[in-house]
Amino acid sequence: MLAMYVYSQTENTINARASYIGEGFANFTRGLQKGETYLGKIHFGIEYKPKFFNNGEFSAHIENTHGGNPSRDYIGDLQVASNIDNGDYTYLSELWYKHSFNNLFVKFGIIDLNSDYLNSNCGGVFLNSSFGIQPSASLNMPVPIFPMNALGVNLQYSFFDKLILRTGIWDGNPGDLNRNPYNVQWKLSKSEGILSATEFEYKYKNGLGNLKFGMLYHSANFKTLSDTSCYIKGNFQFHFIFEQVIVYDKINNKPKIDVFANIGYLPNNEINVIPLSFSGGVYYSNVFLNKIDDKIGFAFSYAKISDVLLRKYMEYKTKETLFELTYTIEINNNISIQPDLQYIFNSGVNNNVSDAFVGFLRVIINT
Repeated sequence: MLAMYVYSQTENTINARASYIGEGFANFTRGLQKGETYLGKIHFGIEYKPKFFNNGEFSAHIENTHGGNPSRDYIGDLQVASNIDNGDYTYLSELWYKHSFNNLFVKFGIIDLNSDYLNSNCGGVFLNSSFGIQPSASLNMPVPIFPMNALGVNLQYSFFDKLILRTGIWDGNPGDLNRNPYNVQWKLSKSEGILSATEFEYKYKNGLGNLKFGMLYHSANFKTLSDTSCYIKGNFQFHFIFEQVIVYDKINNKPKIDVFANIGYLPNNEINVIPLSFSGGVYYSNVFLNKIDDKIGFAFSYAKISDVLLRKYMEYKTKETLFELTYTIEINNNISIQPDLQYIFNSGVNNNVSDAFVGFLRVIINT
């Protein structure tokens, strides 16, 4: 989440944090239809580190999303133009316990996969969901990400400062907020399978460069695209993430120009709607001579449709591609404003839906 938090502490054991993200949206061209709407997200989190339990941490997070659904009602895109687009729900987002043992930590409970895997700091600057998690992962198999996280266990081990290994397992079906509106009804089912994740992270150039390579495996049975009465057991997704600071601001001690690239690939075209996706971008910090804290960024994302699906349905296009231009400025320590423009080619990969040119104006408030 892009929002920044201000922490309140009591005897260094309890941290409470809250934020609000609100954004106005407008579709200037066709897509599904022209129009405007408003959407928002409230986030409240609390973390408890008991003194009697060294190196342990409990964490609980509650969210409320409200307002319109730009992608569903106006754009018709697959990759979801806003990363807070969800509808009217109040729900438990995360609930977990983490314990650290020197170079190892173990976390279990209701966990967001994307908080530890398939993410990039650079991608978090942008609004489109495809820069938060690759659409090749989120649109091909059930994964525990916003807004519906799931029961899981996650381990992370640091071999040394430069190399990190993460591995974890989750309930194979997080469900949805229509059937489980508050995300407090959890169950494990053998028929729904298990999701496992593994990721290596390598940091170089004193942390200015970052490489991630990993894999997801889902053990459930997946319907084939050519014949929905047939199933294939198991599904793999491989991903690669690259981040690099091109220019470092030594005066302010932070990155000046950052670039990133993400690739996601699934080898089985028969069960995956999007077997390949990749994205990349660049952002530039402190645009106005270091006098204000701001960023400007440009990024693109590409999602390829399965050849099996294209042969079966004539109305599908081969790919959906988007470009995003965004600018963020911090008004003060508690308020940021982010105007954003996106152009989506082949929206929804549907011949009946035209390209869409859309805009957002996001406000982030931290308390």
